[in-house]
Amino acid sequence: MGRKRLLSAERHRELRRLWGDKSATIAELAERFDISTTSAFRYATSDPAERPVGRQEVFIDSPGVGSSSMGATPAKLRVGDAFKEFGISGLQRFGGSVMEDYLQDWAALSRMVPLVKRMIDHPTISAILFAVEMTIRSAEWSVEPVGEEKADKDAAEFLESCLDDMSHTMDDHVVQALTMVPYGFAPFETVYKRRRGPDRDPASNYDDGLIGWRKFAYRAPDTLSPGDEWVFDEAGGVQGMNQSPPPAGQKVTIPIEKMLLYRTTSAKNNPQGRALAVDTPIPTPDGWRTMGELQIGDRIFDENGNIRHVVAVSEIFQDRPCYSVQFNMADPIIADAEHLWFTQNFYERSKKKTGRIRATAEMAIDHRKPFNGATVANYSIPWAAALRYVRQEALPISPYVLGLWLGDGHSRSAIISAHEDDAEELVCLLSQEGYDTGEIKTNNGRGVQFRVLEETQARLRLDGLLMNKHVPRAYMMGSPEQRLGLLQGLMDSDGHVTSFGQCEFMSTNIGLAQDVLELVRSLGCAAALRPRAVQEGLPAWRVQFTPASFVPFRLLRKRMRRAMSRARSMHYIQAIEEADRADTVCIQTDAPGGLFLAGAGMVPTHNSALRGAYIPWYFAKNLAEIEGISAERMGAGVPVIYLGGGTVKSGANSDFDSAKKVVRDLAADEQAGVVFPHPKQTGDGTGMLFELVSPPSRGIVDFHQVIERYNQQIAQTLLAQFIFLGMTQRGTQALAVRSTDFFTQAIDGWTESISQVFNKFAVPRLFRLNSSSFPNITGYPKVVVGPLGTFDVTAFVNAVKTAADAGALTKTIDVERAVRVALELPEPDDLEERITAEKEQAAAAKAEAQARLQKMTKGKGDVDLGEDDEDDAGGRAKGRPTDKPDTGDEDEDDAGGATGGNEKAGAIRRVTDQVRELIEKFKASPRVKVR
Repeated sequence: MGRKRLLSAERHRELRRLWGDKSATIAELAERFDISTTSAFRYATSDPAERPVGRQEVFIDSPGVGSSSMGATPAKLRVGDAFKEFGISGLQRFGGSVMEDYLQDWAALSRMVPLVKRMIDHPTISAILFAVEMTIRSAEWSVEPVGEEKADKDAAEFLESCLDDMSHTMDDHVVQALTMVPYGFAPFETVYKRRRGPDRDPASNYDDGLIGWRKFAYRAPDTLSPGDEWVFDEAGGVQGMNQSPPPAGQKVTIPIEKMLLYRTTSAKNNPQGRALAVDTPIPTPDGWRTMGELQIGDRIFDENGNIRHVVAVSEIFQDRPCYSVQFNMADPIIADAEHLWFTQNFYERSKKKTGRIRATAEMAIDHRKPFNGATVANYSIPWAAALRYVRQEALPISPYVLGLWLGDGHSRSAIISAHEDDAEELVCLLSQEGYDTGEIKTNNGRGVQFRVLEETQARLRLDGLLMNKHVPRAYMMGSPEQRLGLLQGLMDSDGHVTSFGQCEFMSTNIGLAQDVLELVRSLGCAAALRPRAVQEGLPAWRVQFTPASFVPFRLLRKRMRRAMSRARSMHYIQAIEEADRADTVCIQTDAPGGLFLAGAGMVPTHNSALRGAYIPWYFAKNLAEIEGISAERMGAGVPVIYLGGGTVKSGANSDFDSAKKVVRDLAADEQAGVVFPHPKQTGDGTGMLFELVSPPSRGIVDFHQVIERYNQQIAQTLLAQFIFLGMTQRGTQALAVRSTDFFTQAIDGWTESISQVFNKFAVPRLFRLNSSSFPNITGYPKVVVGPLGTFDVTAFVNAVKTAADAGALTKTIDVERAVRVALELPEPDDLEERITAEKEQAAAAKAEAQARLQKMTKGKGDVDLGEDDEDDAGGRAKGRPTDKPDTGDEDEDDAGGATGGNEKAGAIRRVTDQVRELIEKFKASPRVKVR
């Protein structure tokens, strides 16, 4: 609950004196008088003589910064002000304001708003937005109490009554809030009312005297004061929004504690900034570049490893607030506070839910999550796919052979050392690559060695590799197959599998280790470079990784050692720390998903939603206009006038000027016609001749085809904000979800984001205004959203039947109740009796099994069969593996551990482990002979 403090006039004067004498800072005054810093500042700058007589000024704390509300400093709201409506509604359909945008036409409100209106009228965009709205309206919003206490249930009932008592529905509010998707933010003003019955103004369905919501009034972006949209405090926290609405244009300020601000980012400043530091390394098909070096037309990679193009570059934003985003297996990235990332948090990973787009500053608030007495990584970013460099046709040495030599070759020659058990297999592998070898010789009892023929040594010398082991850039930029062959050669020679199932490359050559690190990352696998204790008198480095989509070995011995464990597929954000202010720059790409790879770790990072559709929309619009003009001008043919003898070709009012006017004004409409200022041309070439020249049957450019391509790009770009959010599932989950469900799943992520903002700001403020009426609540109730779309009963029934037939689902009371809830069926009348009978049956079965096993072991100690009790449900039953949440912290241990899986796999594993445990105990009995 917020602190309530009212200073007496005497204490007010004392505070003013200390402030005037400069004896204390605002922070010190706040601590001394036990008030917030905002209240201390207001008391310090106000005159005690002007305090209203008999009026109690109660300031109620509003929350600080959260996932989608602006402002870093707790603000205060007078109870009397809660009933005032400060702002004026705009007439625009959607809202958004980008102050520092790299698209020139998108940079100012005066330019952006007309573009928004025109883009929304585009049939492709309007159809998608309509689909979003209809999907949102299919959801049901409800209220959940925080606990089972009567006070908590009463609070939930009150919250539900407030939602029903507004002048608009919750659906309408959510649909308007979704305008943050194309425009980055959606501002609302919270307007309260005293509930005094239907006959008072404002009217209410309740007459309990409590304070409820009157409405959440949408504030359109074109009503914001140009150049003075936001009110900031000294610390840079936003304290309000300025409006200059028509027709008077008089500026009004809406305080931040009266606002609900939904955003695709939750940064504290510009709603749509997406900049990275100018020195951020960017992988490109032409080698490494930095953000500051990129120009329009440059090629980069998207999250699928495909080559994309830079279509826009901003000016350099100077002295921007930045954060250092640190990953578990990637180098840190310096990002603007408002840069966007597609992430999953701890809850979304544990519940197998899709992630959503978040800003750097938003994640900085809770980037670590308490877990089992420690903290773990809260946010993760999916790995990128392998970079799709083009195949290098002129490589002098086979990538696999080069990898073998780099790992275990002699630095002065083409001789390769190997383990004696691998010699024959390596010779065979080299032969498959087209290379013969010399005689295999013993290497002083430390394995064998052999020379690779086919002029290999000469080629090594030509490439500058002798006495200088490294991976040439041509090999680093080969096709995925070529780079995998190179890695397999390196790992067959100097690689191994750890006891945790993790692959590791070891080398005393730091340059070579760094090359291998980049090589692994370019294949779509996160990797880390770590120092190791001295090896053979030299410092060593190891590259560690756990591949998910490729096998890094060709040697059978090493392939067999590779553990079939869960491979990591995420970059885990270990820390987000404020960094020095830096120069940043934005780019726009033509990638449908709006993602490009950044940093040495090749981490996918995000662009924007509707802004990505702006460029194809712009070209499609212009081409459509040109096509329309062409149809009008050339419908009957191209007008041509020949000036013959006797015509005046220059000077004022010449025939040449008259002919130009005729050609220019001629249109294929109902008024088409030509008036000649000169007689028609005769056979001797005098006069004027008019002709209509037929255009070619097919023009140089097929306008229709090009426009259709741009329309497809518009749809792909806008839908990618939704579709790709649903593409993060893997395996059976991905197979079980239809492609049409991806769209619904992604919108579900946005509605969940809206509910989080609503519950973090709107709900607590409401209960603080009514705190005396709810003194015993243990927490605030929450507004939750139900599933979107329709429930496929047939698919659900088939899934249950399939699981039951496979033995992964047993008919129990819990299973039956879950099915009944899903199908909205009532509970059976004999439920309690069946629960009791099931427990008794389970206890009897356990006792019988215990007695049978006890008899077999003839009293050699008690035997624990394990119980399906609460401890077992949590995965801690004796003798069984536990399902650990994916925390992202155990780089080695976690790589080889079981971490979940579907329910069927978990059930089968538990049964298998129980049987194995019984067998081991049975075999351990001295009276039992095992054959």
